[in-house]
Amino acid sequence: MLRRSFVALLALPVFASSARAQDATVTGTIERIDTAQNAIVIRAASGERTGRLSPQTLITIDGFPGDVRDLRPGQQVSAQFALTRGGATRSDVVRIDVRTR
Repeated sequence: MLRRSFVALLALPVFASSARAQDATVTGTIERIDTAQNAIVIRAASGERTGRLSPQTLITIDGFPGDVRDLRPGQQVSAQFALTRGGATRSDVVRIDVRTR
């Protein structure tokens, strides 16, 4: 019984990471950044999407580590928004990948 519990605990990160892969992803252009409110507005084909940035938001610029100060209106981005346990999209931005090339 103890062995099954241990195996279940080892499998937990695998299931958690696959759930993370199902975050809602929005691809578009940065419309504006509000550093006072820690917010970003992305214009996508489906319309504008506003997200909340946090110190935990992972930002990459062409695959290299970046910072919120590197974000500029007009940049092409892919942003992952967190999901609730029920699958609804939250406003928290988990990751932003900027493509300049």
